[in-house]
Amino acid sequence: MKTIDATKCSYSGRLYAEEVLTRGWVSDLQGGRQPIHGPVSAAEARFLAGLILETGVKQSLETGVALGVSTLAIT
Repeated sequence: MKTIDATKCSYSGRLYAEEVLTRGWVSDLQGGRQPIHGPVSAAEARFLAGLILETGVKQSLETGVALGVSTLAIT
């Protein structure tokens, strides 16, 4: 198994997750806005994206507790 240096796992490109975090809401199916409570931070989203790229993971399990913000980081 490959050892991963967590301090080097950070994605430097554009993350839609950061845009969602900045505005603080997501759209619902009726076109309304649902505020986000308890999402990952922007730094954590960058770490997740970097970890996916660093490891080359093809599948993951995301539990989804904050309206999909971390899912945005790993897709």
